[in-house]
This record gives sequence, C-alpha cells and structure tokens, in this order.
Amino acid sequence: MQFTLMRERTSVRLGRELGRGGEGKVYEVEGQQDRVAKIYSSALDPSKSLRKASKLVVMAELAQANPLLRKAAAWPIDVLIDSKGVRRGFIMPRVNARGAIHELYNPKSRKETFPKADFRFLVHVAANVALAFAVVHEQGHVVGDVNHGNLLVGTDGIVKLIDCDSFQIRCSKGHDRPNVYTCDVGVPLFTAPELQGHAFHGLVRTANHDRFGLAVLLFHLLYMGRHPFAGRYSVSGDMPIEKAIGEYRFAYGPDRAVNGMESPPGTVPLETMGSAVAQLFIRAFGRAGAGSNGERPDARTWVEALKKLDASLRVCSRANWHHYLGGLATCPWCTVESQTSVRLFGQGIVAGGTTGAIDLDTLWRAISTISGPGPDPVLPCERSWHPPPGDEVPSGSLNIFRKVLRAILPTKKQAAADKAYSVARTEWEEALARWNPETSRARDAFARKLKVLEKARAEMTDLLNEQHRQRQLQRYLNRFRISQANIPGIGVGRSAMLASYGFETAADIKSQKQSQIPGFGVVPTFELLQWRQGLARNFRFNPSDPVDRREVNVINRELGAREPGLLSTLRQGPDELRRLRQEINAARERLMPTLEKAWDALKTAEARRNAL
Repeated sequence: MQFTLMRERTSVRLGRELGRGGEGKVYEVEGQQDRVAKIYSSALDPSKSLRKASKLVVMAELAQANPLLRKAAAWPIDVLIDSKGVRRGFIMPRVNARGAIHELYNPKSRKETFPKADFRFLVHVAANVALAFAVVHEQGHVVGDVNHGNLLVGTDGIVKLIDCDSFQIRCSKGHDRPNVYTCDVGVPLFTAPELQGHAFHGLVRTANHDRFGLAVLLFHLLYMGRHPFAGRYSVSGDMPIEKAIGEYRFAYGPDRAVNGMESPPGTVPLETMGSAVAQLFIRAFGRAGAGSNGERPDARTWVEALKKLDASLRVCSRANWHHYLGGLATCPWCTVESQTSVRLFGQGIVAGGTTGAIDLDTLWRAISTISGPGPDPVLPCERSWHPPPGDEVPSGSLNIFRKVLRAILPTKKQAAADKAYSVARTEWEEALARWNPETSRARDAFARKLKVLEKARAEMTDLLNEQHRQRQLQRYLNRFRISQANIPGIGVGRSAMLASYGFETAADIKSQKQSQIPGFGVVPTFELLQWRQGLARNFRFNPSDPVDRREVNVINRELGAREPGLLSTLRQGPDELRRLRQEINAARERLMPTLEKAWDALKTAEARRNAL
C-alpha cells in the first residue's frame, strides 16, 4: 500500500501488519524504522468525518511544535492520504520492545513479561506514568480515555502513551476547527465519580478528571494490580466497582469502614507506601477532589512523591528482591507471599514448609551405596575339620578284635567317651539353634527394610510426576487470562474484581475460592468453572518437558509438606540399613566363636569315642 504524507508531501509505502484494533491496523513504514502507520478501517472523508480528520491535522501540527509530546507518546506526526486525497490514517513514532502496563502490575503476568522487575522498578515506572500525563496536561490536552490499554512500558521503565488520536485536544480556534476536540470514549473503571453514567460523546473533560484515572493506574502499580474500589461491601447487596467509584467507596481509605468496605485478603494497607503517598490517594479518590476544579493531586505532584518513595526504599534482609519503605518494621511483601503463596516478583521463591527440598536421586544414591550384609559365612560343619593346635586326638584305626570286644563288653572309658560325645553334640545343636534365628532375623529385617524403601521411592516418584503434571497444567492454564477471555457474564468490572482478589488466569479458578469474591454467585462461578474445564480438557501432559529449577524446589517443598512420612522414611533409610547391617555382623561375630568352639568339642569327642 502506498500513501502520501499530507504535511511532508512525500510518498510512503507500508510494510507488514504489526497489529490491529477496533478502529484500524498498524503497519511498518518501509525504509523508516522509527515510524509506523495507523490506517483506519474506513477512510476519514472530510465530508463525513470532518472532526476526526481535522483533529489529526491539528495533532500533527502540535507534534512539530512540541517535541515533548513525541517523546512521551506515540503522537500523530503527519496525516496519510490516498491517491484521491482522502485521509486514511497517520504516521506516528514507533514504540519498540514495550509491554502493556497491566502485564507489569499483575504478579503472574509480571513474572512472564517482566521477570526481572522488583518493587523499585514498579515505583520507577509509576513516576514515569505520572510524567507522561504531566507532559500531556501541561500542553493543555487531556487523555480522556484513561485505561491500562493505552500505556506501554519498556524493560528500561520508560512509558509511552498510545492511541493518542482519541485524546481530548485543545487548539487555537480556526474557521474550520473547534477549540476542543473531545475524547468520545472511556472506561468506567478509570472514570472519575462525577462522570460515572455520563455519555462521553461531546463531553469536555478536564485534567482533574484525568487525575482520577492516573491515580487508579498508580494504585494498580503500587498495590500489586488491585483496583482501589474493588472490595467487600459489608452492608447488603452487591457493590460493583463502577458503583463503588460513583459513591466514593475507596476500599483502602481511612473511611472504608464507614462506607461499609473491606479491602480484599492478601493486600497491603494503604500506609505501606508512606503517609505522603497515602494522602495523595485519599485526595484523588475522595469527594473533595471531584469536579472540574477539584483538588486531586496533579501529575507533577505524583512524580515528586514517587521519586521520594523510590529514594526511601530499603532491601529486605530475608529476600533481597524485596524493596519496601524504610520506616516499616517488617517487609510487607514477605507477609503477602506467606499469606497467599504467590510469588510477587520474578526473582526468588516463596518460602513454604520446613522440610526442605527433595532430591530423590540423591536420596536413593545414599540408600543404594549401603551394601548388604551378604550371605552367611560358611559354618564349621560345612568345612573340612582339623583339630585345634595342641589338641591330641587319638587315631581312629582299630583292629577288628578291639571293635568286636568293645561292642560285646563296653568299658568304663567307652561309656565316658560316649557321654562326652553326647554332651558335645547337645552343645553344638544348641549353638546352631541360636545362630540360625538371630542371624536370619537380622538378615530378613535388612531385606524387608530395603523393600520398604523401594516402595517409598516408587510412591514418591509417582507423586513427583503427578506434581510435575499439575505444575505443567498450571503453567498451561496461566496462559489464559480472565481479562482477555470471552466468558458469559464476566465483563470488565468483574474481571477487575477477580484480579483484585488474586484471580488473574484460568489456573486461579477454583470453586471454593470464588465464593469469597463479592458479586460471584452460582451463575458467574459456574461460567468461570466451565471455561476453566474446557481449557483443561485440551491440556496434554509432556513428561519430558523440563521444569524450571525454581519450580522444582517449590514442588519439592509442597510435596514434603504433603507426604512427610514417605520423605522421612527415605531420609532415614541409609541410617536404618547401616544399623541393621551392623546388627547382622555383630550377631555373626558374637555367635561364630561359640559355634567354632562347640564344633571343635564335638569333633574331638567324636574322635576319642571312635578311638576306643
């Protein structure tokens, strides 16, 4: 596609499509890496859409006169016309390597999109958001449609405003242009209380109206994606966020109890950011700040307050990726993570359990290195016998006469020899009777213990595999964001309420937990569960898919807390096997001399008896 720049009077050719929205599409501009083009779905024919076409011309003129606007926003810098002279769109600065701001302030999406972001980074970005608003306001313009979809953030923390063609623009009045080009759209969740329920078309807004939306954005950033008006209404009936805004029911303010509001569980108090920042939020969300000439904090005031907050942050002694206000006694992020088991920032692991991590391979290697007792030693009766040194054993060679005579007429010596043999045999049999039970009992105990350990290992392996599967399923479900899904009965307001209670993705949906959220009865809960179940049915487990080492540690801790018996059995296995092996060897060492002695006595008695 080829167009002409209205101001520069040069031709440009568009490249590949980069994105699309409700109004049109964004394209590369060939040969110009620092610019992109937005082409509207329908042409801006001056005879049909005079105000929009005229507004773009004015914005392009303002961009040339005010370079700060081009720095803070993807501001239109020239209008694109086709071969017939019809205004089709505009050229604007290209915004590279940026993520939507809501990807930063929600913990789960922050982990994926901004994995290195800590709280200090959030404060830095918040100051830059306020600075971008300050630039627009100081030029006499109003964002109007404040929402988290019209800000992009880079990994360097620099913020860019986008969709600027919807801004409310003030200009010098001419014969073919008004004094103000209004912003005709808006999002109720970021709209000031005094404008709730008003039609936006043709509505002239002020910077003070913007300041309410700015404060909502900043609250989201500093308070982990929570909406300031999302909470539990303790009086009666439902309290949607839009209604709470219209009635000034700030869920974190000092008058929240009077207004019947409670902040959601797992959140930090308003004072966590210090009294100065807390007071700015109270002013922004209270009745005194309402109206065109209200007293809501301006953008520059926020910039200064946030810079002071940044300078006052300290590093947590327990988790060096946590930063919090130096005046606080304890780290608020450690408290939230222990309450919710949600990792708020990309680095580090949420502490959980006291059993420590499980390394099943290492545990089993420790067990398998314990050698068994081996077979019983050869008994004396199983070896060729030789008289003990110093023992005189008579020869057994007798003549026929003496054998016959002994059989007919036994002598006293013969009787004594027979008795000695009988006693020796009894002692041998008694010693052998002790050997077999004691050594075999210990040997069998070792074998049984080894089987118990093998069974424990198999069960733990199955559990680890199941935990691996569940983690993989969680990762899969975390890809599906509630705010981006088309779930019947779950609109923008309910999505924001869910996010304020820690429900960001399909992985967070659990039937018992939904009942804690205001406004979520049987029907919306059913719709959420149906959506989650439909996604889960498409999940396929891949056993070979590697797990992040940090996730492995979390899995191990969870499993150690769930199955302490199996873990204890495996960890105690090496010591138990050593003890049993020692018992076997001790029994052998203790009983073998008795066997040797009894066998020698028996064989000697037998030889003497036979010699007579």
